[in-house]
Amino acid sequence: MSPIGRPDIQRQWKALHQEGLLLPCAGDLLCRALEREAGLPLSKCQDTLLREQLARRCGEPPQNPIAMPALEHMLPEPDPGSTGELLLDLLAKLDPGAGKRGQVFTPWTVAMRLADLLEPSPGQRWLDPAAGTGILLRAARAHGAESRLCQALEPDALFREVGRLLGPSSSWHGGDALSPWEEMPTDWRGHFQRVILNPPYRNGVEARDPQWVAWRQELRARFSTTQGPFDLYIPFVERALELLEPGGRLGLLMPMAWLASANGSRLRLLLGDQHRLLRLQHAPGVRLFPRADLDAMLLVVEAHCPAEKGEADLVVEELDRHLEVVKELRWPQQAVRTLARKGWGPLLWPPGELCRANTAALGESHGISASLSADEYYRLTVREEDAPRKGELRLYSSGAIEPFRSTWEVAAVRFRGQTLKRPVVCMEGLSPSRRDQVERPRVLIANLSRKLEALAAQPGQALGVVNVIQVFCADMTQAHALAAWLNSAPLRRWTTVWLDPLRLHTQLALTRDVVSRLPGLPASPESVAELARLGEALARAWQGGSADLEASAQLQERLDALAARHFSCENQ
Repeated sequence: MSPIGRPDIQRQWKALHQEGLLLPCAGDLLCRALEREAGLPLSKCQDTLLREQLARRCGEPPQNPIAMPALEHMLPEPDPGSTGELLLDLLAKLDPGAGKRGQVFTPWTVAMRLADLLEPSPGQRWLDPAAGTGILLRAARAHGAESRLCQALEPDALFREVGRLLGPSSSWHGGDALSPWEEMPTDWRGHFQRVILNPPYRNGVEARDPQWVAWRQELRARFSTTQGPFDLYIPFVERALELLEPGGRLGLLMPMAWLASANGSRLRLLLGDQHRLLRLQHAPGVRLFPRADLDAMLLVVEAHCPAEKGEADLVVEELDRHLEVVKELRWPQQAVRTLARKGWGPLLWPPGELCRANTAALGESHGISASLSADEYYRLTVREEDAPRKGELRLYSSGAIEPFRSTWEVAAVRFRGQTLKRPVVCMEGLSPSRRDQVERPRVLIANLSRKLEALAAQPGQALGVVNVIQVFCADMTQAHALAAWLNSAPLRRWTTVWLDPLRLHTQLALTRDVVSRLPGLPASPESVAELARLGEALARAWQGGSADLEASAQLQERLDALAARHFSCENQ
């Protein structure tokens, strides 16, 4: 992954924090970093106010004299946004509640890219409803937006104060953008020409925080796009659209997950039916947020623009690690609306490049279940053996399945962070239902190297553990055929395009529901028989760890060609 303009925050902070020295010097670090970035000294009043607000969040520093470390070498370079990231770093170590606010630092290069996509010009009213320290509005001003017409909304008083000092000519307001509509300023409701937004992210499946659960219930009653365990950025987008005038534009910096997830479907439908997507930029393999392990994209939406107002194409652009455009696609708005319900992952790829397989879904013809859960695994007595003995099972984690290559002699993979590399378990230690599953021919499916991997499992020989899904087969011939089918390049391509395209460059979200929607084996008995022969041949080629690489490559080419015929658009 390529870093995007990340300031150099010193790793020594962890050691300082452990020694109890970070809190006493936090105020000095923040004030000096702010002066360096702003290029102006702070007044005594400003300095005092910042230190007081930091103390309210993180605690009062000790009053007794402490030998303070030299600070200059711990400060980031005074680049745009460096103070904001430094502040987030301080809070991450000193404020236990900082992680619950969903704040993610926006690099300056990314902020400039998003602002440029919104085509700033004099006379436009701008709003950032989740402003942080104001880096997005600073980028907008750098591109020509008028400072006096820029409004920033931020609930965190400390962030607001830093933002005011870095952008004193813009208007700063305290408050929550997700407040009831009637609490929003009257002249904000539908009156902005531009809204620019990197909304807070908060994991939608989080259930251990009663306050967050209760708040999420409130948001469900207030916003039409909130359903299921939604992430916090979903209602932020809906509110941002409400603040725009007809024809106004919204610039978003968002995770890609909502493009295909069930919890993003209402937002997709809202955008497709009532608004218009203009630009979508994504950068495969590049972390737009250096400190967040997620794939993100930039999106421009024209608000309140129904179909009768025109049908300008959506432009989808792929960026390289330098954020330069390397590929461009165009999608008619009608296609965008049609795909809204199914998911917008295919928008990232050329239309017609790969069609859905002409087969039934896997769940319609096979039984599917999860393998051992973490709780089940930790209740078992697990040993490390060079090879399983009679009555023992090999255990495979999601990082230890390699198709056709799982010879016990060469697969030395650490298991769930333990020292065990070749774990085995006695079958008698399993529950009756698990023993019954183990005695059936199966295919184990997992994630490895960010792609789907499948392994045919003989009865009584192997069991998956945690994030491994098992698909039951009638016999080993069918298991070999299915493993080969699932490991073919066309099926992997189909999976990323149609099934879970939001995690194309991270882990595929593998669940029973996801596996049940995979295309099952072709209906043709001849194709199934050929798949089985290829699967067994590939497995034999790797027996003993001395594969004929050239022969294996030829077999894989034959497998891919066979599978491609079933994914061909001509067959649909």
